[in-house]
Amino acid sequence: MPVKPEVSIARVDGGLRILPAKKGKMITLEYILIAGVNDDVEQSRPLARLARRLKAKLNLIPYNRVDGLSWERPTDEAQEAFLGALEAKDSPPRCAVKKATTSPPPAASCG
Repeated sequence: MPVKPEVSIARVDGGLRILPAKKGKMITLEYILIAGVNDDVEQSRPLARLARRLKAKLNLIPYNRVDGLSWERPTDEAQEAFLGALEAKDSPPRCAVKKATTSPPPAASCG
């Protein structure tokens, strides 16, 4: 889904608040973890608040390297720390981490 380079969680939250009540369905949030960009455990707090408030399921997707881009996949330890920070809250959101069992192919998409 094309988005602007910097879209805050707060901005996404504003648009998503009306959907569950309007449609009567659960929302699934997909968050791509990028090493050094958005994988710090401190960044899990607003994400966890959003998921809890929306009663949404949260899929954490480790970034798959793409030739020509400088972003990197977070280490397994960083992924586990981020997930652990989400689950450590008083009322953790439902979370899943999509992980490849072997090295992902270049430019692979999630699914």
